[in-house]
Amino acid sequence: LYNVKYAKDGDTIELLNGDIVRYLVVNTPELSKNDCYAVEALQWTKAMVKKVNVVCLIIDPAEGDKDQYNRLLRYVYYKDPAAGGKWVNMNLRMVRLGLGPVFYPYATGQKWEKMAVLLQQKARETKAGGWGKCGWK
Repeated sequence: LYNVKYAKDGDTIELLNGDIVRYLVVNTPELSKNDCYAVEALQWTKAMVKKVNVVCLIIDPAEGDKDQYNRLLRYVYYKDPAAGGKWVNMNLRMVRLGLGPVFYPYATGQKWEKMAVLLQQKARETKAGGWGKCGWK
């Protein structure tokens, strides 16, 4: 288990130990480019990590340990009190809420790729998050 220092971006957090974690499967809009829904994605991630503060990180062997920027590539899980304290995959939750689309190459052939694609389809159909506000394709 790891303590979170803060959210750097909608899909990137910094741990208390200084490690930077890039979420697998999801790609939230970029703040630096003023992308539509970037602020909302960051606000959601900030609120979640502030609320839970402790996360469990799971590597996907299909992806590897780190990306070109030396960030850990992980599935990020948190205990959700609303789900009876069960561990919830934050990456998939973000896709379903429309905080960002499925991101390739960080999804190809990975454990949660098929589920992420299904959740993205539901988010698109219900115009969740950026799918409704930004007209993502």
